[in-house]
Amino acid sequence: MSLSAVSHKIKRLEDVLGCDLVDRRTGQPRFTREGEKLLCYARRILALQDEALHALSTEPLSGRIRLGVTEDMTSSGVSCVLGRFTRLYPAISVQISVAQSGVSAGRLDRGALDAGVFQVFADDRRPDDVTLFEDSLNWVKSPELALDMGRPMPLLAFDVDCFYRDWALHRAPLPGAGFRIMMECASIAGMTSAIRAGLGVILLNGRHIEPGFDIVTDHFPPPPTSPVSFAPVRKRAMRPSWP
Repeated sequence: MSLSAVSHKIKRLEDVLGCDLVDRRTGQPRFTREGEKLLCYARRILALQDEALHALSTEPLSGRIRLGVTEDMTSSGVSCVLGRFTRLYPAISVQISVAQSGVSAGRLDRGALDAGVFQVFADDRRPDDVTLFEDSLNWVKSPELALDMGRPMPLLAFDVDCFYRDWALHRAPLPGAGFRIMMECASIAGMTSAIRAGLGVILLNGRHIEPGFDIVTDHFPPPPTSPVSFAPVRKRAMRPSWP
């Protein structure tokens, strides 16, 4: 489902309920107080549905699932889903591998994973991907960092496997005197700390932009116009091997 379709459905739900469910300001929490309440009810409804299906199932599931996720996903609702899944289906062995999106995608294509939850540019989505949600990309820095376009720009990069980094260095026009890698770190927590410290600029998705961060639009190549597709659930083409 596209971002516009999701936004339309949320707006219709807000019209029915007579309140805002999503805070649409950049850098703010994703849900309003009313949205958090509705989310709690939705989780309870899904839990009851899972409980009913589990209670009425005549053939309990068993086997193994090898799942690749990003660090971003381990701190999101995906962890809650996996926790509920393992409690409902204890006979299924779940093996989770945390890595950059490009690494997980490669492992999936090689058959080392059965499914992946990671990020891709919207234009790179495959027909059988299930997109959970989308977000935009922005150039971000601390207000304390003064930009000198006559010198190479200090760039914060997640690591060599990051497809944001690959786009910024190899697929987009370089700003001014180009970039120099100021810091490499695979952790989003480490990167947001580096931004706050004013160490450099970074290409960052909207959900991690904190209040007080500056969004840079001048002198930098515009980020990809197509939104980033967050956490497309991708299965490998071949049949998983079950013990």
